[in-house]
Amino acid sequence: MIERNYLGQTLKKLYIPGAGHHSLVETESGDYLINSSDKSNERYIEDIIYLLDSETGEILEDVNLRDYLDVSRFEQTLPAAVKGDYNDWFHLNYAMIDSSDNTIIASGRSQSMVIKLNPKTQTLKWILGAPDEVNEELQPYLLTPIGQPFNWPFA
Repeated sequence: MIERNYLGQTLKKLYIPGAGHHSLVETESGDYLINSSDKSNERYIEDIIYLLDSETGEILEDVNLRDYLDVSRFEQTLPAAVKGDYNDWFHLNYAMIDSSDNTIIASGRSQSMVIKLNPKTQTLKWILGAPDEVNEELQPYLLTPIGQPFNWPFA
């Protein structure tokens, strides 16, 4: 990542692991939360969230969504055009820190869900998404719709 001023002068250069994808959010502490990939595992893409020190680029924290969710959901039904050459099982679109409890909220296109997780305790808090093909272990985290009719959001 290169930060430049309005004159085009380089102010800062930081290496972003996995090249980054879709969003980079500056946290309240001034560090960066960024969507990315784990290049050490060529099988999966766009399912890692990094917290980077804004001055040094050092990885302060990494969150691997494979540790929280089921990578095989939609494995048979995810179109090849979406999945691509790699397993784009989540396709991380956006991530942010909920400063009220220091958790992460993230959205994923391929799973059509928004999730909330606590990286400190390594626990999933909730899942906003249709219950289709959600495994038994994750079902307790599904939010329950209120009101009729209800349409699930799809990414």
